[in-house]
Amino acid sequence: MVFEPHSNDVLFGHRRGTNHNPGNVRFRKMVEDRKQQYIIETRCGKLKLAHEIIDWVCYQQDLPGGFLKCDDDDGAWRDVGDKKAREKMNQTL
Repeated sequence: MVFEPHSNDVLFGHRRGTNHNPGNVRFRKMVEDRKQQYIIETRCGKLKLAHEIIDWVCYQQDLPGGFLKCDDDDGAWRDVGDKKAREKMNQTL
């Protein structure tokens, strides 16, 4: 559970200004820069590319981020896990 997301987190949902969150802005830019590569990649290459972006968000930044969603019941931010992060990647790409 995360009480307050930080600037490297990628936030799910349409609430709380997720589109303007710095982590989401960087994430969308990173994805946009790789869309042409994604289109020409094989299935295996697409999976690798998606994994590289997720890895960058979660581990390679000075302050590692995560893929978070706000729980409607208690208002807490929670990590969505690898599967949901990959789904978001594929949807965005």
